[in-house]
Amino acid sequence: MLDWLDLAMGSAGSRAVLEIRRSGLLTRRLELRRAPWQEWGYGVSGTVPRSCSHRCVFCFIDQLPPGLRAELYRRDDDIRHSF
Repeated sequence: MLDWLDLAMGSAGSRAVLEIRRSGLLTRRLELRRAPWQEWGYGVSGTVPRSCSHRCVFCFIDQLPPGLRAELYRRDDDIRHSF
């Protein structure tokens, strides 16, 4: 698993397989099941979007008028937060 998005995408269905490894060796393999309307019950903290450092001429942020809410001017270059 690379990050929290991998976790979210891998657990989007009603069935997930969890492999627990220690020192590269597989120690446990669990198959988890849930009803489609239920949550898995996990949370992830520390997921801050990366800021865009590019200055593309077609960037919509540069074309926004002044005086809008601050969230619209955020240069979010992180696809993980675009869903």
